[in-house]
Amino acid sequence: MSHAPRMACLAALVAALWGCGGGDGSAAGSTAAGAPERGSVRIVMVSHGQTSDPFWSIVANGADDAARELGVRLEYQAPSSFDMVRESQLIDAAVASRPSALAISVPDPDALAPSIKAAVAAGIPAISVNSGDAVWERLGFLGHIGQTEYESGRAAGE
Repeated sequence: MSHAPRMACLAALVAALWGCGGGDGSAAGSTAAGAPERGSVRIVMVSHGQTSDPFWSIVANGADDAARELGVRLEYQAPSSFDMVRESQLIDAAVASRPSALAISVPDPDALAPSIKAAVAAGIPAISVNSGDAVWERLGFLGHIGQTEYESGRAAGE
């Protein structure tokens, strides 16, 4: 992932977070307007892809670079193998830790919906990344960053 897209991805999440006034509504570490100070922002990215995978290592490294440049903390979490039950558990654990925001890949919307909807119900700003373009609104995400599956397949075939 080049510098511009990774910055845009994380910047969009940070902007959404600022617009919502933070994930947990607490005043600690917040500015007068109610938005958290950058240094207190903790974003958890939960993905179905492991950092040992060439694509996901680029995503994780790019998100980490962007977080560092924006002055926010990022935690990248993924199951050790493609496992929707485990990804759901990681989302639940992230929600319990009350992050400022979440970024979640959604390869199986039906399997992840209860955990995602719990995050949204808890008031944690969340976006879908990479996969989930067809369901992000239904699941309650603030937005989606990625391309459609059609565009991905077409590009892979060219």
